[in-house]
Amino acid sequence: GFRLEGFDGVPPALASMDPLMDLRLGPSKKTDRLARKAMRIMFQRLTACEIFIHFLDLHQEPADPGDAELSSVMAPVELAEIVLHEIVVRLIRLAVACRRAPVPQKWLGSSVALGFDAGELPARAAGAEQELRKKTLVHIFDWGRSELNTLEKYNGLTEGERQDR
Repeated sequence: GFRLEGFDGVPPALASMDPLMDLRLGPSKKTDRLARKAMRIMFQRLTACEIFIHFLDLHQEPADPGDAELSSVMAPVELAEIVLHEIVVRLIRLAVACRRAPVPQKWLGSSVALGFDAGELPARAAGAEQELRKKTLVHIFDWGRSELNTLEKYNGLTEGERQDR
């Protein structure tokens, strides 16, 4: 399974969604803590499609450069296309590496972070695409409850422990 825990730099369209709007709480009753918790729950209920729609939402930030500037900077859609391609390539590599593990693994609560810098549009210059790809993030983290099994360790497990992997 998967879920979205949050954004560093929430896209404006997503930030404008108020999960507490229907409660009609006045500003004095709507605490920051309650608002953050409601937003987190809203994030966790998003489908994969909705997550990626918001993740790649560049229609408000960075600002559209206009036709005249497109000869010197990439368009927002080009930035999103390159970033998404790089993320897909890296996720495929991760999936292949997982499938090639010689023994089953027990991964509980492990996470994958995806990221890119959406603060400004990259210059249209030699090597700009490769630089953008290098700055695109796909990282695994939070392996506290997981374990990496070796063939030797797996062979030493009981049948019940093997089934748990």
